[in-house]
Amino acid sequence: PDSTSGNSSSSPDAVADNAMRVATTGRGELDVPTFKKYVQYCRSKCSPRLSEEAGDVLASSYVKIRDDVRKRAMESSNNGGDG
Repeated sequence: PDSTSGNSSSSPDAVADNAMRVATTGRGELDVPTFKKYVQYCRSKCSPRLSEEAGDVLASSYVKIRDDVRKRAMESSNNGGDG
């Protein structure tokens, strides 16, 4: 099956495989708990290090995503309210 949520198998390798598939194909999603598992997996297996510039790019992208999600949530609550 083509499960992108990671529900069918949550072993560290399965989580990593799913995260790589999402990253390389752009298909599927990673929920926050799955992404956290992926980060833990990477830290334990790879000891990744980000340059300061890469960290800045990552942080600004994360902030933009959070702002977009917050904006969508506000729009949907305004549109789906009791009006």
